[in-house]
Amino acid sequence: WYQRRVREAVVSTQSTGDGSTLASISVGCWVTCFVPGSTEVMVSDDSTLYRYDGLGEENLMTYKGHSGKITGLVFVNENKNILTSSDDGTIRMFDVLSGECIYAFFNHRSENVRRIAVNSSGSLVLAPNSNGMLYLLSP
Repeated sequence: WYQRRVREAVVSTQSTGDGSTLASISVGCWVTCFVPGSTEVMVSDDSTLYRYDGLGEENLMTYKGHSGKITGLVFVNENKNILTSSDDGTIRMFDVLSGECIYAFFNHRSENVRRIAVNSSGSLVLAPNSNGMLYLLSP
């Protein structure tokens, strides 16, 4: 076993007998997930999202643009883009490789966007906010 501090998260990994590695992330950060098909980990610490090598110490990319806590993320467009929701009332799309924010959705009546979900084909996104609105978007 080994542990390391990743911003506000602690990532623990353990090698298994069959050559694979198990990883877990402790609380202390807002959003965590694995990058599909890899050992890379997405971790947010309030308004910034980070992509880390899940088996090493390297920060591979930083994604900035939100002014409030990131509340959710999903991968879209064959895992080339990340959609994030935030307490700042926005939904943002980032390029996974460059970290560039390539789209931001904002509605002047929007309050905290609490979650974000995508359908299995990646063609529709649902995002509810705290004032009872539900956004249906097509990335």
